[in-house]
Amino acid sequence: MKKIYTYQKKSKQTLFKVTIFLVLLFFQGYISLSANAEEGIEGDVIDYKEEVIVDSDLDGLTDEGEKQIFKTNPTLPDTDGDGFVDGAEILNGTDALDYSDPIGKGMANLSSNDSDSSTPWMWYLSRASGFLAYIFLWFSIFLGLSIRDPFLKKMVKPVYSFDLHSFTAASAVFWGLFHGTSFLFHEGPFKMSLGDVFIPLHMANGLVDSGPLALGIIAFYVMVVLIVTSYAKKWMSQKIWRISHFLNITLLPLVAVHALFIGTDMQNQPIRAWFLISVFILVPFYLRNLSSLVWNKWRTRSSKNI
Repeated sequence: MKKIYTYQKKSKQTLFKVTIFLVLLFFQGYISLSANAEEGIEGDVIDYKEEVIVDSDLDGLTDEGEKQIFKTNPTLPDTDGDGFVDGAEILNGTDALDYSDPIGKGMANLSSNDSDSSTPWMWYLSRASGFLAYIFLWFSIFLGLSIRDPFLKKMVKPVYSFDLHSFTAASAVFWGLFHGTSFLFHEGPFKMSLGDVFIPLHMANGLVDSGPLALGIIAFYVMVVLIVTSYAKKWMSQKIWRISHFLNITLLPLVAVHALFIGTDMQNQPIRAWFLISVFILVPFYLRNLSSLVWNKWRTRSSKNI
């Protein structure tokens, strides 16, 4: 028993370190990916003069890209002061040099005081926490499927996977909550109210598509139900636990649509490709697990009728 506990503890620590490493790797590689995206958007080749590619103001555009192509200020994340960082404007097709450009998107009432020319750390924390939530959720789903799937059982020992499955699910809930509530502390157009964050279809200012946002909120509540029932399993009937955990079928589609339709980083093709690949890796196991549940249910009913 002590050996199992030690393995579980080390596995949690390793998983946490790997997750942090992946997020740091994302930020490290994001500048290089931004450079490729810049060239793809404008069709021009940026001359970096064999120097290190840097993004001084952390707006998603490299310094040389801002100087040579976009003519934005490489020391200011929001050159025109409209509340949108330059990289977000370029990806969304608005003019990063024109304060009035996003008027059609609900930005008419912004004043110059709404923008913050300092580094938008909360914006990056929001994006990073979203990635953390997804990474932990992915591991949680994978470990949950490994408990039942014959193929995955060979890769992950079931005696260890349930404990790690619960731990990664709890971590996904934490980072999902961090991701959502971080928008309460944004300044300017990305600032949300408690209702926007926790009530589906509450947001109606036109800045964010309320449909995909609502799916993200619903996905968070599904995660909460799953993690609560996981830790309360010993106090629940097996039937109620199984019914509640049947919700996990909806979780991956909800998160995928939410991220793909309103995720800023999903506009970056390499990141979008990575995300889609990670989703499709789980799909065959999802379908196999679902078909197994349906088959077992049908077989049980057939045997009772006989």
